[in-house]
Amino acid sequence: MKRKIRVIDNTQWINHIFLDKKNIYFTDSDLNNTNNNLCSISKTNFKENLNNKADLDRCFLAHPNPIISTFEMITKTDVSILHSCKYYIQNFVVVEDIKYISYIIENKVFTKKFLSDDELIELQIITVIENNLIIKIKEEFYLTDKNFKIIKKIDYKLVDVIKIKDNYVIQKENEEIILVDLDFKFEKIIDSDKGFKKIYYLNKTNILISYLKNEVTKIYNVFTEKSEIFQKSFLKRAILLDENTLIVKKNTKNIKSDMLNLIY
Repeated sequence: MKRKIRVIDNTQWINHIFLDKKNIYFTDSDLNNTNNNLCSISKTNFKENLNNKADLDRCFLAHPNPIISTFEMITKTDVSILHSCKYYIQNFVVVEDIKYISYIIENKVFTKKFLSDDELIELQIITVIENNLIIKIKEEFYLTDKNFKIIKKIDYKLVDVIKIKDNYVIQKENEEIILVDLDFKFEKIIDSDKGFKKIYYLNKTNILISYLKNEVTKIYNVFTEKSEIFQKSFLKRAILLDENTLIVKKNTKNIKSDMLNLIY
């Protein structure tokens, strides 16, 4: 299937993409930055800007910081800065009525409620599964509720989890990808290649597996085991905006082309 790709101008500053029901969040975090920003735009505003066909040099996602963007870009951007800090922003999660932000500090991940006076705790949120969380504390992994109350210990060392129907797809720390049931009992190996990769949810039967070494991303049907090439590039970030649209950041050595892409 041939897919359409749209490049969004003035987005090379974006390093991470997060999503909730109403908003899209971006960070410019870099391990060398002393000023890291969490920014946002509403989904409605985002889609309205994309539908404006007259806007050729799009600035609606330009960085709102005058040190990074020109005055003209700042006057046209619809992105707002929500939070600035000296630490690398590793994750931003919204689960029901709670927002969590995570930082990398001295090579460890610390988390707290967003804009709260709570102390940072050494805890990494791997992902949100419906209204629950998959977290890592020290070297242990757990399924918890939104307040970190443990529901179940997970006996896999993992880097990512995707829920597909009545199963979880798990990417393990050794890069193996497996399928387990909702009790985390092993069902089958999906991919045993040990090269660096990333997995992304696509729909109720398919995931994306993106391989760094071969610079290729495949679409894989979890149940039929059929696969095909989705993109001839490695996707550093990919998040489903709606059922037909992915927001992606490709791996590129050319800074000028390091823009957000929409894939339909």
